[in-house]
Amino acid sequence: METRTILVVDDDVGFRDNLKDILEDHGYQILSAGTCSEALKLAVESRPMAALLDIKLPDGPGTSLLGNLRQVHEDCICAMMTAFADLNTALAALEQGAFQYLQKPIRPAELLNMLERIFDTIRLKQEKFLAEEKLRQSENTVRSLLDAYPSAALLVDPKGHILAANRQVASQLGKSPKELEGLNTSLLAPEEIQENRKQKGMEAIHTRAAVRFEEQVNGRILDTIINPVKDALNGVTCLAVFSQDITEIRLGEKERQRLEQNLSHSQRLEAIGTLAGGVAHDFNNLLQAIMGYTEMLIMERQTGDPDYAKLRKVETAAQRARELTQQLLTFGRKTESRPRQLDLNREVRQVENLLRRTIPRMIDIELDLKKGLWVVEADPAQVEQVLMNLAINARDAMPEQGKLTIQTDNVALNESFCRMFPDCAAGNYVLLRVTDTGRGMDAETLEHIFEPFFTTKEVGKGTGLGLATVYGIVRKHKGIVLCESQPGKGATFLVYLPAGKSLAGASEIIVENAPPPRGSERIMIVDDEKTILDVIEMVLEKHGYEVIRAMNGESAVELYEKSRQAISLVLLDLIMPGMGGKRCLQELLRRNPRLRVVVASGYAGDDPPEAFLEIGAKEFVKKPYDLRSLLGVIREVLDKDGNGEAVKY
Repeated sequence: METRTILVVDDDVGFRDNLKDILEDHGYQILSAGTCSEALKLAVESRPMAALLDIKLPDGPGTSLLGNLRQVHEDCICAMMTAFADLNTALAALEQGAFQYLQKPIRPAELLNMLERIFDTIRLKQEKFLAEEKLRQSENTVRSLLDAYPSAALLVDPKGHILAANRQVASQLGKSPKELEGLNTSLLAPEEIQENRKQKGMEAIHTRAAVRFEEQVNGRILDTIINPVKDALNGVTCLAVFSQDITEIRLGEKERQRLEQNLSHSQRLEAIGTLAGGVAHDFNNLLQAIMGYTEMLIMERQTGDPDYAKLRKVETAAQRARELTQQLLTFGRKTESRPRQLDLNREVRQVENLLRRTIPRMIDIELDLKKGLWVVEADPAQVEQVLMNLAINARDAMPEQGKLTIQTDNVALNESFCRMFPDCAAGNYVLLRVTDTGRGMDAETLEHIFEPFFTTKEVGKGTGLGLATVYGIVRKHKGIVLCESQPGKGATFLVYLPAGKSLAGASEIIVENAPPPRGSERIMIVDDEKTILDVIEMVLEKHGYEVIRAMNGESAVELYEKSRQAISLVLLDLIMPGMGGKRCLQELLRRNPRLRVVVASGYAGDDPPEAFLEIGAKEFVKKPYDLRSLLGVIREVLDKDGNGEAVKY
């Protein structure tokens, strides 16, 4: 265990000795000084972790010593000691960065409590630094993924600008990968094949799947794959392009050799995807630690604290990194559409909470949701993507102020109307209407708004993929999407989705915002990452729960055998060495089918979340999760009886 060293600075020798006796009895190592100069010398030599400074010292004020100590040892946390008459000076010291002040005569309990908080802060900072260092190392691994591909590999934005390139592409052009970033892909191929690649890119976006084709460039035959990379909301953010020269295969090798080469090529791509998924799993664990400790530090600070804004920036950066991991997972394994009967009103309400954090306050959001709305047969994630893309498009059309209205309704479409739209049949539909009061569009713009890469926004402020993605999703669900608009009169997007077989309205669930709930039950947390165990244990205990922990599936089953009646809930990670999360879940439920288990993972391998709910888990939470949401899920599961219906989060 690391020695906890404290520098005590006071010109009263008896007072110093008294503090030293008290603190050494509690395991602290004490350095003593009676003047500013002695204190600075000790700080340089021994680098104490914390310091207790008297306000008045023989050779200068303690507030000056506070600043000087920070110059020689910036990580040292200082607290001030003062008599009542020096209270104003102590308050000024707090403004200069002192952790706290204690008023003499000092009560031992108050002193020890403050020191525990100081060393908790030191420990959290150290652990956060280590987690961030691991994240930086993993980012370097991700940057090398493209170089693992043996031929040309690129990441390209919707307008054709290169986001990243591997060494093979750079070598062909006589440049470094860094020099290629930001350049247009027109440098890589003649103009005559650019249109074909653009069409293939549109196809990849509409189908939300990889497109593979052959093309001829300067007399060479290329086998090219364009793979859409999607964000956490299932929107296409960029395209991964892989090209391999197969001229010799096509011209000279036998059919068997060509097939073997293609198979090898596919296997290498699959290996890159698998590696991407594995790295994303590591990312999620590192991000969970960073987000957890950051959120705890934020909880311990007031908005006026000088570190508060910095911690918020760390939190924002971690959330952006979370979106990157989702893109890696999407790259590593294609996500299939899983339609099910759902209530569009519920989806709108869930998205509303996110919209109110995304859309500026000067834009009013109004919901007009029809009661008894028919269910639709659709993929919830893709429906959420449609809602988000339409709402963000409306936000961008109202840069100053305005009103966003989201409405739902039941409609019946006749044959004459549906005849204008391929793959759409007459019948019952659920209508989603999204209206804004923005600048509107002219007729010429309306003709192109659903085309990929088309945007009326300034460079850097739009990808041109949002509405194209909406179009692709709606068509995939055999629906219709239309837009009505005039310049200066806003725009209305109409999305018609076929009603499900059951026309009964789906049960409506309204989720209310509330402070993080507390509890007193015993919870077992199972994760192979000690840092994650530490932060989850801390937040659960802070909210009243009793915690036991296990670092693998075998230990979890053994602990449950010993105290099964005392464990109310298990929070179980899925990806662990040895007995994995799925096997552990099965073993726990075999011993107690009514056990409440919440499974957590950012990368569940080949099993979809529904598979674990079908086995018997009560909830599935995706890593990295925020602590407030986790507390809400845990409380909700605990408040259900053992047969409570499981809902995927």
